[in-house]
Amino acid sequence: MSHLTIRPIAAGEEAAVIALWTACALTRPWNDPAQDIAFARGKPNSDVLVGIDAAGALRAAAMVGHDGHRGTMYYVGVDPALRGRGLGREMVAAAEAWMEARGVWKANLLVRETNTAVLGFYERLGYVRGSALQIEKWIGPLGREAATRKPPGVEPMPAAGWPRCGASAAIFRSGEVLLIRRGKGYLQGLWSLPGGHIEPG
Repeated sequence: MSHLTIRPIAAGEEAAVIALWTACALTRPWNDPAQDIAFARGKPNSDVLVGIDAAGALRAAAMVGHDGHRGTMYYVGVDPALRGRGLGREMVAAAEAWMEARGVWKANLLVRETNTAVLGFYERLGYVRGSALQIEKWIGPLGREAATRKPPGVEPMPAAGWPRCGASAAIFRSGEVLLIRRGKGYLQGLWSLPGGHIEPG
């Protein structure tokens, strides 16, 4: 049973999509989501899909595209309050249908290494780890400007030795939550709940 009407993003929905992606922790300071939406929407090879519920509220979104050879999904997010109700599955199916309608026969999915908890969801949908390693480079004036927003020390985690054990604490008081700014390591410069890596033994 379908819970969402899924269609390309409409004018005026940009802020709602960005708010959703932010709530899902999919945005990063060095990637401007508004710029990403403007670049991808309504193109022959890319678009931004939104999932609208029966009340007209935007509950899910995903960016989808292809390079003439492979399709890719980015920014797949569902309202955190509605997870576990099949909305993510609907969004992935819609993105796959978008690709298939354009003759694409393989879908790639980008998942940040800091978001490994979602991998089980995608595995249940038939996604597996590929044999290719993604490497990247900032190019042109826009790329160089974006790279300046990336905090120092935020680099890809090493492939070996992950996942690792860690501990975190959520501390609430008077309707507020305590956050810390990471001072070193992989997430240096980013805000998070207090906690960190635990050495076994």
